[in-house]
Amino acid sequence: RDEIVGQFEEAFKIEAEATPNLIYKEGENFDTVIALATKMLDAALANWPDYYTVKGVAQAFRIDVPGLDKPLIGEYDLIVQDGRDACIVDWKTSASRWPAGKADRDLQATVFSYAYEKLNGTAPLFRFDVITKTKNPGCESHYTSRGFHDFRRFEALANRAQDAINKGVFLPNETSFACAECPYRERCKSWHSTSVYSPSTKRLNQDGRSSECREKPTSDSYSAR
Repeated sequence: RDEIVGQFEEAFKIEAEATPNLIYKEGENFDTVIALATKMLDAALANWPDYYTVKGVAQAFRIDVPGLDKPLIGEYDLIVQDGRDACIVDWKTSASRWPAGKADRDLQATVFSYAYEKLNGTAPLFRFDVITKTKNPGCESHYTSRGFHDFRRFEALANRAQDAINKGVFLPNETSFACAECPYRERCKSWHSTSVYSPSTKRLNQDGRSSECREKPTSDSYSAR
């Protein structure tokens, strides 16, 4: 345990020193973050079952999805043998406990299970291990699974999303947790004042001229996170 805490502290110190203008939340500093992380690691270790056989750690995947012009890439945090089933484990931190049913609605579980089934020929179990960032952290495991209709729905959703991207459709997500660190946040904030989208997916520039809005992603793959 002490070795794990020491490794985390060293890694976090390197990241903190490499980040210019790092700002902590009110009431937090380097030492309080390390103290909370230590409690969270304790909670995670206390929840760790000794009887699982580890099959893979930080295992990357790459698959093709029917209809998509780019591959889907991602990385499993952990794969274990859970009884007779392979189980994908994804570690999460959360400000509070997850509500019942959240894991069953999570798209990441669908995508990762879909990729595993594509590569291995059988659908796995999926488990979220959620560690709370509270004064007294806890760790809970949330199991879920996916099947045929979940996978077909994902394929349809992915193709619709690709169609929207190719047509230049952009709808800001006003409540995303990722907004604070999104590299496009400034463009997103000014989106409404720099362009107006018409039903024909054409854009009116500020000078009133019309142009096709067909910006496409520069990446050569879709990332599953």
